[in-house]
Amino acid sequence: MLYNSTATAARSAPGTYTLFEERASEWQKAHLLHQSVSALVILASGFCSLAATCLKALCTSTSKVPVAIIDGYILPAWIDATVLVVAISPAGLSQELIYSLSEAADRHAPVWVITGSDGHLYDIAVAQGYPWMPMYCDTHHPIGEFVAAFWTLYGALGGLLGLPNENNAPKRTMFNALSLQSGYLSGDVNDAECPARLMSVALGESDIRIYASPGLMAATASVWKSIINVCGRLHADAYAFPSVEYDELISWDQASVYSKHPGQRHKSVLFVRDAHDDPKVRERVENVRGRLASLDGSLNQHEIVAYGESDLERMWSALQFGFWVAAYLADVSGFS
Repeated sequence: MLYNSTATAARSAPGTYTLFEERASEWQKAHLLHQSVSALVILASGFCSLAATCLKALCTSTSKVPVAIIDGYILPAWIDATVLVVAISPAGLSQELIYSLSEAADRHAPVWVITGSDGHLYDIAVAQGYPWMPMYCDTHHPIGEFVAAFWTLYGALGGLLGLPNENNAPKRTMFNALSLQSGYLSGDVNDAECPARLMSVALGESDIRIYASPGLMAATASVWKSIINVCGRLHADAYAFPSVEYDELISWDQASVYSKHPGQRHKSVLFVRDAHDDPKVRERVENVRGRLASLDGSLNQHEIVAYGESDLERMWSALQFGFWVAAYLADVSGFS
């Protein structure tokens, strides 16, 4: 089944998208280090790390500053006084993040901190005099954490990474489209007409493999995987083309890998595509879909194609679609 993550058929619907980056603009101006930054390192874990991954994918075509994301204890050897290190954590309690931050400071790297005001990370920022910005996140829900982290990072680092600012017309267009799409996907729509609800029903009670286009959609697929795991209580894996065709097809030679056996879950494959995919990527996706169909005609295959005028709009249209799918799956799983 094909699902388009676009609001072309949507009706107007109320939707509020807080521009976290607007709150960050003055903070960013007060700590401009762009001229001396040779690279950017973001220390993050969990859904903050996923938000950083999406930001990195988004700025690939705009940033002249290399970006690395660290979610463990070991820092790359090249981090020095010319590398900007940004630590982000809503609670400020991540031990690996705090350890890595300390090591970065020992190497004299400039450090910024984004966190709440009641955690250990905040105490460190105050004690050491690091530039600090509060992370506005009034929920512990993983989707809320992701959204807050993404837009806070966008606001704090968008200028450095060459991304559109909050007054940029394409970004405003993106938020308007997402507001329409929210009505198109929300519970206010009849179940039979809601593509996110239909996909959640199709994916329910199955193990899911997500295959995505490279770049924007690969980052999006990693978010889909995590929110399906957490909210839907389903097992999901995420992979990206083009490596899929070479590395994964070997396991598909046995149709039994995907067949339904007594006591086993159904298998579903979800393709997350970008309407602007390179023709070579499209060809590979179609080859894989055909191969899967020939191996097991009963395998559930689904595809979502992200449309939009900009990279930001296409990424967020696919992300929001995934959020609604996860919300409907949560209804079934009992996730609060």
